[in-house]
Amino acid sequence: MLTHTDHSIRGTLALAQGRVLAVTQTGQVLALARTTGRVIWSRKLRGYPHRWIYTGPAVVGRMVIAGTGTGGIESFSLGSGAPRWRWAFCRDGTDGRAHYTTPVCVGDAVAVVGLHHGVVCIDAVTGSVRWRCDLGCDMRHPEIIVNRGRLFVAASPAAACKNAPQCQPKLVWHGKKNGALTM
Repeated sequence: MLTHTDHSIRGTLALAQGRVLAVTQTGQVLALARTTGRVIWSRKLRGYPHRWIYTGPAVVGRMVIAGTGTGGIESFSLGSGAPRWRWAFCRDGTDGRAHYTTPVCVGDAVAVVGLHHGVVCIDAVTGSVRWRCDLGCDMRHPEIIVNRGRLFVAASPAAACKNAPQCQPKLVWHGKKNGALTM
């Protein structure tokens, strides 16, 4: 099975409901049949080809969520690819670079890191912000790891917070050189 795309896929893939989900470097979101590679649906993220994207999509429930080329994330229906919502770090058009970190599922929400913006937890169904956590530092390309209901984000200096996705993050620890944010 070989499926041709508009450009290379540099990020991780997601699997859900018999589909392989991918985001191309130029912002094409693809849902492919897992067994045949046939394209079920394809959508273009807003803002492309403004910047390259090196991340994959996240699947939360029946939503596919991916970073955009203009510093935000977009949500699509897993079944049809219909757009659901778009959220941006900045309303003034500046680049929050959400497309450098893959959104991560946290229960029924998604967490994403933005340059100069820290970590944001967004409701996967509505696109509304549940909470923000400014780490007080710039993170270029951190990935988020979820373990036992906590989020870990590499940063320098770092903070650690807990209790995602429902409430405000709480500082757990802070590192002098390297560390993590736990929520």
